[in-house]
Amino acid sequence: MTTTEQFNRIIPMEKVLNFRDMGGYKTTDGREVKAGLIFRSADLSAMTEKDIALLQELGITAIFDYRDDHEALKQPDPVIPSIKNIRVSAINDPNLTSADFEKDMLKHLREMSVETMAAMYGKMPINSPSYKALMKLFEEQEGAAFLHHCMGGRDRTGVGGALILTTLGVDRHTIIEDYLISNVTLAPMNEQMKERMKPHLSEEQIEELMENMRLRQEFLDAVFSAIEESYGTFEAYLEQEFGIDAERRAKLQSYYLA
Repeated sequence: MTTTEQFNRIIPMEKVLNFRDMGGYKTTDGREVKAGLIFRSADLSAMTEKDIALLQELGITAIFDYRDDHEALKQPDPVIPSIKNIRVSAINDPNLTSADFEKDMLKHLREMSVETMAAMYGKMPINSPSYKALMKLFEEQEGAAFLHHCMGGRDRTGVGGALILTTLGVDRHTIIEDYLISNVTLAPMNEQMKERMKPHLSEEQIEELMENMRLRQEFLDAVFSAIEESYGTFEAYLEQEFGIDAERRAKLQSYYLA
C-alpha cells in the first residue's frame, strides 16, 4: 500500500478533520474491504451544511461516537434525519474523564509519556462497553454505511478501526499504516494545541509533549498484546468479548468484503 493510495481515502470536509474511507484494503485471503461502507473521523460538532450534505450523499446511516458525556455536551454531534446516533464512552476509567483532564490539562500533559500512552491503549479493548457497542453496530449494519469517531479520530477511533479491520482479515502491517495516517491529517489540530500551550510551557517542553503524543506503532502493539495476553488469540477475543464466532465473522466478511 503506497502513501498515495492511503491518502486517496481522505475525504475533504470543510470543518471535519481526518475524515476517511476505510475501504480498499486487501485482506490476507485476497479479498478487499468495500469502499463507501466504513468511515472514520474526528469531531463532527462544527459540520457545515455542505459537510452534512456530503455525509448524506455518502449514504451513512449511523454515527458511532466514542466520546464521554462532557465532550459530547460541549461539542455535540449533529442530529441528521435518517442517521442514528450512538454514543458509548471508550475511556472506561472513572479517573480519566475528559472533564478532569480539561481542569488540569497542563498537569496531565506533562505526565504524558510514550509509556503512559501505551498503557492507556492496552486498557481500551478489554471489557469495553464502547467496543462491544461498536461491534454490535458493525454486525447490525449488515453492510450499510456507518461512521465512527472521537475528538481527533486517532486514539479511540484508531483502536476501533484496528478491531474492525482485523475482524475483516486485513493484515497487521496495513492496519498500523492506516492508523498512522492521523499523524498527518491532524496537523491543524496539533498546531492549535501548541498555540494553546505557548503561554504555559517552553518551546522545548511543547515539542517534547507533541513527540510523546505522536501516534506510533507501539500504541497499537499494546492493544494487540493486551488482547493476546487476556484471550490468547484474536479469534478467542472476538468470540468471548463480542460473541462473534467463526460463522458470524464469515457473515460480517460477506457484507463488507468484495
